[in-house]
Amino acid sequence: MKTLIQFFYLAVLVISIFSCSNEFLDKNNRSSFSSNDTIYVTNNQSTVDVVYSLAPIANKSYTVTVLPKWITLSAMHGQILDGSAKFSFTVDKQYALISQMGTYNASIVLDVEDSGLISIPITYVNFGNPTLQCSTGALNFESLNPKTFTFSNISDGYLAWKISNVPDWLILSKTSGSLYNGQSETITVSWNNSYPTPTQDLASTLHILNNSANSDYAISVTLKASAIIPRDVSEISGTVTDVEFHKSSGIMAICTKSPNSLILYNTTTNKSNTITLTKTPACISISEDGHKAVIGYTVASLSYIDIDKGEIAKDYDIDCLPYDVVLGDNSWCYITPTVDQWVFFRSLNLNTGVITVGKNWSTVYEKTMIKKIPGKPYLVGSRMNLSPTGILLFDVSKGIASDTISYWHESIGKFWISEDGKKLFTSYRKVYQMPSYDYEFHTGSPSVYGQVETSQSYISAFDQCTKTKRFFVVSSVYWFSEDTSSKIEQFDSDNLNKINEFEVAPIYLNEGTVGTPYQASVRYVFVDQSGSTLYAIKSLNSNDNKVNWSIEKFKLG
Repeated sequence: MKTLIQFFYLAVLVISIFSCSNEFLDKNNRSSFSSNDTIYVTNNQSTVDVVYSLAPIANKSYTVTVLPKWITLSAMHGQILDGSAKFSFTVDKQYALISQMGTYNASIVLDVEDSGLISIPITYVNFGNPTLQCSTGALNFESLNPKTFTFSNISDGYLAWKISNVPDWLILSKTSGSLYNGQSETITVSWNNSYPTPTQDLASTLHILNNSANSDYAISVTLKASAIIPRDVSEISGTVTDVEFHKSSGIMAICTKSPNSLILYNTTTNKSNTITLTKTPACISISEDGHKAVIGYTVASLSYIDIDKGEIAKDYDIDCLPYDVVLGDNSWCYITPTVDQWVFFRSLNLNTGVITVGKNWSTVYEKTMIKKIPGKPYLVGSRMNLSPTGILLFDVSKGIASDTISYWHESIGKFWISEDGKKLFTSYRKVYQMPSYDYEFHTGSPSVYGQVETSQSYISAFDQCTKTKRFFVVSSVYWFSEDTSSKIEQFDSDNLNKINEFEVAPIYLNEGTVGTPYQASVRYVFVDQSGSTLYAIKSLNSNDNKVNWSIEKFKLG
């Protein structure tokens, strides 16, 4: 109980020290004190030299009449000159009264010539013997994404710390505090977005001032001026629910909720047309010619979109909640349901509005993802809620999807089809040769072309440029995770070797007087037909509990 009480009073003292004077750590060896000041001494000090102001008393002699037993003064008599007295003393840290962790208050009493007795308060703080251990001695910014470092107190004692010499171009998540034995503190270091764009590299040194033996731990910080390249970023109003990009027309179709809208962004002209929707969009598919699109909603409904006119051409009521849709080039639309486990594939005739429900219940499970193979009357599917997800091949050559499918018993998660329709890229990073439709059930997988070695375990976004023979991916820790990397990796389409990587800028939100940086997740990535511009649609991470979506553009060499 005594130890707990000592810790409590020690914590209260530390708080009061920081509240009254934020210069305690960097000036705990100061030698000048004002009248009525308390002289603070810690167990890190053995010899103390101070100048104490006694103004307006001047040119008087004094004698020390009362002194704590744990202090030995070099002289018991002295002079007050120009309103100040000099004291030199040693501290007996082994003296029983102050040998334990805690705070100890005492006084030095002077008998001043012709002035009487004067009491000078003195406080001894025994922090124990804390030890600061830090994760790094250097932070090198080559992008604007925040960096972190962690330090700990790894021994008995109470570690009080303060970070000083913070340059104006940095923002730290915290600059002072205290740690008991075994506790750690992680500091996030971010670029100050309000600082003028530098023309040369920046460098500084942070100092973690503390009361351990290593009382000034230094961390060098450098920032490349090239990291502050002005970014081409455009905000998206609302929360993005799905995106498709039609390369030859340059139209990017962005579905959002809150507000419910379809944004038709022309990447060639850099202009957009927004169609207000009365329902919340869940998925979208653009026709191969780029003139039409179909939107599936979070209710049993679809809309047929005329992209050229920028308007809804027709609405359809359907018999299921659409999870995914594909617009064929034959006036048919194909739908997979969101709920009901084993479900039936739907084919919607856009001319008549008649929906045909498949008869084979064992092929499609709720939340089946589907995509069309370019230039061919086949769809590829993956059952997202099953393991294995399987690879499904549907024949839509007759308009209505055939009930007979080809199937490969392999997990792929999400998937993307190469522009020539010959390869199948998967969340699991495997690349398959696109299999042929053969009506068969295969217990294995199609022929494997190779594997993409991304920085994280799963691919979450993909796009390809046939002209430059390059593809771009975003990876994540889990294939089903909403939160992804802030990096886009570039690969060679033939040999699957990594060529380059790009990192999106943090998302700055105005919180208080400064912009607070948040690391972004890249949710979709697209490259234009010429391979000259890369588009990243990014958002905040899900655990940030904030909504902010935007498009960032990169010019490719």
